[in-house]
Amino acid sequence: GIKHLRGYEPGDNERAVELFQRAVDLDPDYALARAYRGFADVVLHNYDETPSDILAKALEMASTGLQMDSDDGRIHWLVGMIRGAGGDLKGEEQHYQRAMVLNPNDANVIATSGALCAVLGRPDEGIDRIRHAMRLNPYHPDWYWIDLGIVFYMARRYEDAIEAYLHHTKPGYWVLSRLAACYAQMGRMEEAAAAAMQVLRVKPD
Repeated sequence: GIKHLRGYEPGDNERAVELFQRAVDLDPDYALARAYRGFADVVLHNYDETPSDILAKALEMASTGLQMDSDDGRIHWLVGMIRGAGGDLKGEEQHYQRAMVLNPNDANVIATSGALCAVLGRPDEGIDRIRHAMRLNPYHPDWYWIDLGIVFYMARRYEDAIEAYLHHTKPGYWVLSRLAACYAQMGRMEEAAAAAMQVLRVKPD
């Protein structure tokens, strides 16, 4: 399930939901699988676009996992991301902080908390955290680069944001649209228009 979650191939996230559900069905006491099962629905529905009823069920499922094992930092991370998708940034930060206390070397938690730092108005701290996460896990997934690009953009470091986004091995419309924004912010309008055209080719609507 983890392998497919946040995947870039067609059907990856649907497959993640199926596998996490299978894990829970096989072992109802598997707290981490239960938390991942909840978060997978949020990923499947595009994070903050998740309908409120699905978001509530996802949070309930992940919170149940947390009640089963409150000392698992990865579960706190998952609950935090679900809370963030629902707009509860304070709750999101609290769960990340607890996760980092439980496991100071979990690069995924550190990288995600870096993106949140930028949203909370601390982009320099966010950059430091994501860079630290990359040192901890030099073979990290592509979403580390996406988060770093977001933070650089929020810090108005557009050239650095472009470099981060271009590390993505398979940039979809989401990354391409951010590239267009970076180029436009720098006044490089021909490149912005070219990136925008790529977006429309990938996602005409």
